[in-house]
Amino acid sequence: MFFLAVFAPALQSCQKLEPVQTIDAIVTIRPDEARNSVTIQLDELTTAYPVNIKGSELGAEEKRALINFRKPEDDESVWYSSVGPQIFVNWMKFILTKPLAENFGEEENLVQYGEDPVEILDDWRTLVEDGYLNLRFYTVWGGNATHRINLVYTPEADNVYCVTLYHDKMGDTSYYESDAMVAFNLGSLPDTHGQTVDLKVKWNSFKGPKSTTFKYCTKKASE
Repeated sequence: MFFLAVFAPALQSCQKLEPVQTIDAIVTIRPDEARNSVTIQLDELTTAYPVNIKGSELGAEEKRALINFRKPEDDESVWYSSVGPQIFVNWMKFILTKPLAENFGEEENLVQYGEDPVEILDDWRTLVEDGYLNLRFYTVWGGNATHRINLVYTPEADNVYCVTLYHDKMGDTSYYESDAMVAFNLGSLPDTHGQTVDLKVKWNSFKGPKSTTFKYCTKKASE
């Protein structure tokens, strides 16, 4: 951070602080308990080191999160970071992070995972990135039960890269519409062998069956 100074003869100088630029992002959090450190995957190519978070604070499991961050001040940086750019995390909100659920067949899936309507929102937080499908979705809530959301691998005859989103409101009453976020690990899908394919996502919306596609490429094991 630096200061802009304005000077005039015989007048006292005044200083204006440059606004701090912050960024919101969906990221992958990777704790390293052995080193008591953590790395944050900002996008497919950028791994950052948060200067104000320790690995022991986040547990051992990789997870997705919505964060707000900025560039560290000089006195906040750490000289021993060598994993990429350093960031200062202003706040972090973990996203429900799940593997793909088991496929029991079309009819049994409805029994196991529910068929209550849900809507996927066209939003910057809805994307495929870093081996995850992130969804911002909305449905009707009542606050009397914890809803269940699952993603199942459901290949089609002409497309092996197809998944279905299932929602079960668990008997909850319907009072108000609200949105939420979930991230699904796509690591169990067939390997795309470096090719980018169309990942088809199907769901039961409030207007009936819907589908959309995302560009998807299997994440390399070394990443």
